[in-house]
Amino acid sequence: MTHLLNKREAAEYLNISPRTLDYFRERGGLPSHIIGGKLVRFDARELERWATGRSTGNDNNEQMEDENAKN
Repeated sequence: MTHLLNKREAAEYLNISPRTLDYFRERGGLPSHIIGGKLVRFDARELERWATGRSTGNDNNEQMEDENAKN
């Protein structure tokens, strides 16, 4: 099982503020998981792919969907 990061940990991992993390989650397609209908958690591997795609100008949504289908 993958360790999921909370909001503070995910923001630190991406070197951004928690507020910026919220912005990207709501508007920029930042991958997140809702647990128990309330808690928001982030998978570090998904964050890395998302950040890499943004820095190269690519959209990794299709790649992430393919990988999620495999799991």
